Amino acid sequence: MSTAHQSDYFTLFRTALDENDRRSKVIVFADIVGSTDMKAKGEVTWLPTVGKFYDVVGEAVSQTGGRVVKYLGDGAVLAFDDDKAAEAINAAILIQESLEELRHDNKLQCQCSIGVTTGRPVSFEIAGATDFVGESVDLAARLCGAANPNAVWADANTVSAANMARVRSRVGAAMRRGVAEYRTGEESVRLKGFSDPVKYHEIIWSTTPFGVRNSVVTQIVNRESDKVVAEAANTSRDRSREWQLGTVVSWSGDRGMGFVRADGEKEDRFVLKHWLVGVDELPRGQRVAFLGNTAAPGKKNATAVRVMIFDQPTQGQIAVCPDGRDYVFVEVRDSNRTPNRGLIFCPRPATESKIGDWVSVVPIVDASGRPAMRLG
Repeated sequence: MSTAHQSDYFTLFRTALDENDRRSKVIVFADIVGSTDMKAKGEVTWLPTVGKFYDVVGEAVSQTGGRVVKYLGDGAVLAFDDDKAAEAINAAILIQESLEELRHDNKLQCQCSIGVTTGRPVSFEIAGATDFVGESVDLAARLCGAANPNAVWADANTVSAANMARVRSRVGAAMRRGVAEYRTGEESVRLKGFSDPVKYHEIIWSTTPFGVRNSVVTQIVNRESDKVVAEAANTSRDRSREWQLGTVVSWSGDRGMGFVRADGEKEDRFVLKHWLVGVDELPRGQRVAFLGNTAAPGKKNATAVRVMIFDQPTQGQIAVCPDGRDYVFVEVRDSNRTPNRGLIFCPRPATESKIGDWVSVVPIVDASGRPAMRLG
């Protein structure tokens, strides 16, 4: 490791590049979303928010065995040894869970996005502390900047190195989530400063992934669309994943949960607020469309997810638009502070369409009498 002296960074970095013992590190880059608007409200609002964010980051690091490299005003850089990739992911999850809890309790209105990468950064010492620069640090920052608020993105190297069996989240534990269910499939996105598409996975710490920021959604080059299309095609052969219609049996606004009974079923299905799309609650007797899941091991009730009000349009954004096909996939989101994300299979619009276009999705009954989706 090289040591920096005043006005000697050129020599420092030049020497560091020639060192052969550069160690692999896992870098976590966390950044507050909407910091510019927050600063406009004045220091009385801004500084306590940043201070609490720093506390949340510090506590997450202390629980997972990493260290804070530096704070960046509205963000933070963390470092973990390369054998602690799972711990780095868990630190990112802890940060998001803590911020979500604070928002829920109206104690702090702060969201962040997080990027996690593994590589061999250049390390140097300044003022008695070790800092890092290099491609993996830049990549963590770029992934963070491309991810939606509340999202955790990890590059392919990190996910490959991590023992995903050690990755945990509160929601994941409650849902008895399997090892493979804590991440999306491999995706790739073009990022500024990187000539080739960057492969990454989103870490699913909440009920669903949070996805890509609107500003970069048109830059997605591989959302595993072939896999998504295949899954959609299989829907017709998998009754449990077809759209179903049902009626709201009960809803508790205080608890953010309720029950829906599907047409033709005798047992009620459990619904959480985070599984609603376009609404925050479900009045009793409301007709809804949803995707059904079987009951988790040890649980009595099956669940209804991606719940939408029947015959009511919901805004979404085209996320997959295969050339030469008569369908698209629309990403929908709800109005909660921690938005639900999900892809919906729809007929291709009659007008020219492309990734990133906003459209309305409406649950209907098609000519054959089956629940379906149409673009409004």
